[in-house]
Amino acid sequence: MADILILTLTLTLTLLSLCLLLLFLSNSHKTKLPPGPKPWPILGNLPDLLPHRRRLHRFLSDLSRLHGPLLTLHRGSSPIFVASTPASASAVLRTHDRSLCGRHVPAAFRFPAYTPSTFIWSTTLDERWKSVRSLCKSELFSSKALDAGSAERERLAARMVEGVRGRAGARVDVRESVVKVVYRMVGEMVLSADVLERAPFLREQVARAMELAVAPNLEDLWPRVFGGLDLQGMRRETAEQLERMYRVWDVMIDERRRAVEDEATKKQDFFAAVLRSGFDDARIKALFSDLFAAGVDTTTASIEWTLSELVKNAFAMAQVKQELDAVVGKDNQVRESHLPELAYLNACIKESLRLHPPVPLLLPHQSEEEDCEVMGHVIPKGCGVMVNVWAIGRDPDAWGHSPDEFCPERFINHHDECGVDFKGSHFKFLPFGSGRRACMGMPLGHRMIQLLVASLVHNFNWGLPDGGMADQLDMDDWFELTLERKRPLVLIPSEVGAC
Repeated sequence: MADILILTLTLTLTLLSLCLLLLFLSNSHKTKLPPGPKPWPILGNLPDLLPHRRRLHRFLSDLSRLHGPLLTLHRGSSPIFVASTPASASAVLRTHDRSLCGRHVPAAFRFPAYTPSTFIWSTTLDERWKSVRSLCKSELFSSKALDAGSAERERLAARMVEGVRGRAGARVDVRESVVKVVYRMVGEMVLSADVLERAPFLREQVARAMELAVAPNLEDLWPRVFGGLDLQGMRRETAEQLERMYRVWDVMIDERRRAVEDEATKKQDFFAAVLRSGFDDARIKALFSDLFAAGVDTTTASIEWTLSELVKNAFAMAQVKQELDAVVGKDNQVRESHLPELAYLNACIKESLRLHPPVPLLLPHQSEEEDCEVMGHVIPKGCGVMVNVWAIGRDPDAWGHSPDEFCPERFINHHDECGVDFKGSHFKFLPFGSGRRACMGMPLGHRMIQLLVASLVHNFNWGLPDGGMADQLDMDDWFELTLERKRPLVLIPSEVGAC
């Protein structure tokens, strides 16, 4: 009996000590922080955040209207900061870009076999990071490299069209049709191979890794108490997912190195440039994994959202079809050479990116060296700073009346936004980010979005199943790491000109 009493008292005192420690940690960093909702003891703002985690971009937008353009949230004992206006985004991504260009890495992705070699989750912009970025910009995303791959992307787009044509009159899950061709396009650019044949499980691995990046993790919420313990097994699972990918890359790297020794089979492509770069295998495998993780789901979601908006807005769809008939020709295949001439289509894509940015909350930045003062407030060293691109794209002060409406005409000549682009210098429109951490794959992503949307619209008329009214199409969204439709876009295609 006495032993049970002692054990009970010990556990009670341990729990009480842990609660007091958590309470102390949750009350640190109070000085000059940006305003925000009042946190609960120990839990911080988690009781408010967790019920909205799938619509976090919307909830944070609402909070910013109450508390200001730069706000503080407490996830357990960890403060995180959110910029939700063009001015606060400019302060984070331009004014203080040098100080805040570090990456706030989720605990699930912090392990020795990956973090030192990754590009996406590199904590600092060191020489290794710069060498990877330089290689990708010159050998993968330059105009010369993109032009060299245009014929292959056109072939894959035509293959997608044929697949949809075979299902004319039946239900088509647009995302399922698009994501496969995007994987193959990225695979041909990066590896000169059909990646879905070599790694059919890759989609599931990437999707699960993205889930782990945003899932609530005790190590992230109370790092001084649970840091390094991996009680939920999330870091172990992330490592297992990456190890499966790495085994595929190991085989392909070995095959290519053997082929390099044979002059007759030597290729001059991005894979060859990576091998010539002198990167060790860990960096090469991390780079390949990063390119697929960053480039496929974001592009696929953007295509699905753009087609959704066109189906919902009959006038815009008719205008795009008319433009395609005039530029491409009714019976011709869309080519990448046509894309610069499709002004109205490009306006529709920009408007869709404004309303549905592929990554609604940019991956969090942080200061690695010291506290940083932003807009009169202190951002403590090591704390994450997110930019709510979704909120900025719908800011009425930036976009005028009806910012939630799909209006591609705003990007056409003689309108105020006709000169606004998404290359990172206009802080009201940041679907690909800005500053040192801006998405380097934007040129390839944009070409794929243009080509695939144009191909789907030019070759088919699209209707809702069961006679549904297109203007009533459900447009609810869902936050993972990318912004996806809550319900898949399922449409019925019919060939243009078919009776």
